Amino acid sequence: MPKDNYLESFKNYVKEHYTSKDAAHNFEHIERIISTSKKIIDYGVDENIDFCLLAFLQCFHGLNRKLVTDSEFKRNTVDFLLGLGLSGEKITIYFECLKRHCKSPQRIEEKIVHDSNFIEAVGSYGLARAFNSAGTRGQTIEEIIDILETHYYNTIECKTQFGRIVYNARKKFAEDFLILLKKEIDWYKE
Repeated sequence: MPKDNYLESFKNYVKEHYTSKDAAHNFEHIERIISTSKKIIDYGVDENIDFCLLAFLQCFHGLNRKLVTDSEFKRNTVDFLLGLGLSGEKITIYFECLKRHCKSPQRIEEKIVHDSNFIEAVGSYGLARAFNSAGTRGQTIEEIIDILETHYYNTIECKTQFGRIVYNARKKFAEDFLILLKKEIDWYKE
């Protein structure tokens, strides 16, 4: 099956499973990951890419927990993947890649999706997304600032050259913004 057909098949399969997710993690997030992945590849990647695996990781990026906790969804997904012609062994590898792609990516496809996800978490868009999500969870501005500084800006390391360039530039913007925001919060407390 041509690489674009895998992507469309995966997108069609997963789309409904993102409808109950918040605005920062819905299907539009998956579309942005796909778009950013293309930019990473167009910039240049030195390794051969398994486009079927890449499409799987892009589309299932936010569904790993559901695969682990929902046995019916996992069974249906395995049947779907078998129907596309993937072997049981390959499906096992795909699931392993999905589990580790956000925290410890190893294969180039994992690194591309890792970087695509975290590029979105920084910069002006990432800040807007973070504050929107925090608001829906009832978190304070101070809480989301702490989460961003503790779990994102000081811990994420992009794995592709394009990812590092874009992430670091957007991270600088976000860090400067948060410095100003904290000063304004303090000003209101005086």
